[in-house]
Amino acid sequence: MSHAFRRIASSTLAVVALPLLLVIATADCRVESAATSAPRPGSIRDQYVGSHACAHCHAKEYGLWKASLHSRMEQAAAPDTVISAFTTEGTVVKTEADGKRIVLRRDGDAFIIEAPNASGAQQEFAIERTVGNRYKQRYLTRFADGSWHALPVQWFAHDGKFVEWRRQASEAPGTGNFWMDDAWQWQLKCAGCHTTGLDLNYDAEKKSYVTEWRELAIGCEACHGPGVAHVRAQGGTDNILCPSEFTHAQQLDTCGKCHSRGTAGPDQGAPAGLPGKLAYPYDLMPGDALDAHFVQATPENSPPTDFWKDGSSRNHHQQLTDYRRSEMFHHGEDAPTCTTCHDAHDAAALVRPIEDNSLCTQCHEDLGGPKELAEHSGHGGDPLANAGARCVECHMPRIVDHAGSYKLRSHTYWSPNPERALATGTPDACLLCHADKDAAWSSASAAKFWPKSKDEKR
Repeated sequence: MSHAFRRIASSTLAVVALPLLLVIATADCRVESAATSAPRPGSIRDQYVGSHACAHCHAKEYGLWKASLHSRMEQAAAPDTVISAFTTEGTVVKTEADGKRIVLRRDGDAFIIEAPNASGAQQEFAIERTVGNRYKQRYLTRFADGSWHALPVQWFAHDGKFVEWRRQASEAPGTGNFWMDDAWQWQLKCAGCHTTGLDLNYDAEKKSYVTEWRELAIGCEACHGPGVAHVRAQGGTDNILCPSEFTHAQQLDTCGKCHSRGTAGPDQGAPAGLPGKLAYPYDLMPGDALDAHFVQATPENSPPTDFWKDGSSRNHHQQLTDYRRSEMFHHGEDAPTCTTCHDAHDAAALVRPIEDNSLCTQCHEDLGGPKELAEHSGHGGDPLANAGARCVECHMPRIVDHAGSYKLRSHTYWSPNPERALATGTPDACLLCHADKDAAWSSASAAKFWPKSKDEKR
């Protein structure tokens, strides 16, 4: 994809003609102005229009997106966006270091966190934004140099409690592990996947940011590309990108840019002079090859908290990383993509239910009947009556750390292998359901139900 697409001026955008995934605007459709504020001259932000500009012609898709987690990934801190238990009296969170504490309190509509600062003293910080809104939530504050930092505490909704995040209040300042250290700037760690139309705008000489974005959300243009030309033309198919017309690899990379871990430096398109590498691809446009803009995490280049010893993901937002290790990934253009299972405009919504296996049997039709399912699963042929007969409990076990006791499902789609699990310390899918049993029972049961599985690598 041409660099010109990334730096649109006022002229009409020229790209390869691709049919739009959404319903294309008709001739009598009128798109109203979408400017949210006046951008800097030459800003990346002025290439984007914001998702609300799509609503006029694409009301259904906009409504799905607006109700999705993507639209609320980051929000201004307010009583209706802070989902955690702030009180006026204050909640004290213990840290792993003696003499350090985190205190969270509410003052009217304002939310405040007291935490250790770089000199070791306790200091109050105003929460200006929230990150996350369903399973967990973190809190951002802004420093005088324009950098944003996540305060060293997070809320686990499933567990109903605050916890220190990554020991970041306990670590020593200047080690790169303390929450105020440059290494933990929001601009380096989070910005590219939590905004649309991002311009970091870092001044290396002044060591400061004037960061801008069009939308504080994972908006329509995060997947369809900049929409200014599409809006000015009041629709069209040659001025917007359509992920449904992408190749298999392009579709996966469009989602995988934020559903995988890794780094990006100047060699991968990140701006030069930043105080560290980015944890996301900076100049990747939908349709670009992810590996050209991002050095993806692997078990070999990552801390042990990110992967289990069998190579599957232990840490969250590595779905593409897992999928690339699956057998399905290697089926080429016939392989499933993210939207085979997930609604394109509300990624948390599945296109079919998992409880009755219909999400999986849309492709695996040979396992749609009760007899075939019973023979395959060893747990009967009715997934609504027996969770053991549900595809996801065996092939997508909840072994990925996310929000305390709430785990996400693996995306390797590997078959259960108790012997591998025992050898690598990876959670055994069988024992996640049969918690009263042990590894010997699990291994014997697997050999009985699936005798060929011992010879399988995965």
